[in-house]
Amino acid sequence: LICMFFAWLDRLLRWRSPEPSTLGFFGFSFLLAWIAGILLGTMSYQTYTLKWFELTRLNTYKGVDPDVSRGAQLMDAGFINFLPGTHVEVNISMGYKDESLYCVAPLQLGPLPLVTYDFWLIGKDCCQASKRGFSCGSAKHLHSSGMIARRVLADDLDYYKLAVRQAEAAYGIMAAHPLFFEQAKVDEVPEELVNQAQQALQHYFLGYLGFQFLLVILAIFFYFPPSERR
Repeated sequence: LICMFFAWLDRLLRWRSPEPSTLGFFGFSFLLAWIAGILLGTMSYQTYTLKWFELTRLNTYKGVDPDVSRGAQLMDAGFINFLPGTHVEVNISMGYKDESLYCVAPLQLGPLPLVTYDFWLIGKDCCQASKRGFSCGSAKHLHSSGMIARRVLADDLDYYKLAVRQAEAAYGIMAAHPLFFEQAKVDEVPEELVNQAQQALQHYFLGYLGFQFLLVILAIFFYFPPSERR
């Protein structure tokens, strides 16, 4: 609407004028800023800030028993504080190799096999491919005060799902609704997402400065044609 307003005003005030139009330049600048804002803003949101919002708007659950609870019940979990004594069952761990080694191991409270293993701790290059063995984080320690886990919403989540499928086939277990986690402190936002948010802010300022520089260049060519710059 602003672009159309400036175009109409320019046509009204400067009918058939050969001189460069300030209003026309403003209208073109607004149109260019609108198009660039939509395209670059969408790219920045998808790349840097979408995962931040996905994680921070999820729920926090406390006192969760991994032996009894089901992944389908906690699909909106961002952080989970599991009951004291929850540990990583390294004997049912698995690694899927695709350039990096994607490692998974289920969380368990008691010693008996579970009907379904739905809560998995994950990591990269900290296990053995297609074998038992998991050393990601503090996997070998019991958590007497309860394990705090942060939901992982990574682009490579499909590789961890393949690792879980391998574990199901290798150990004869079932993971009906697997959810993937990393160990964390209380409500700790991952450093990777913090860095991405900072990069989004930096790109915003750089994009703004770059756009202003482009407008200056366009204004020079618009108001001072090559014939007048000689």
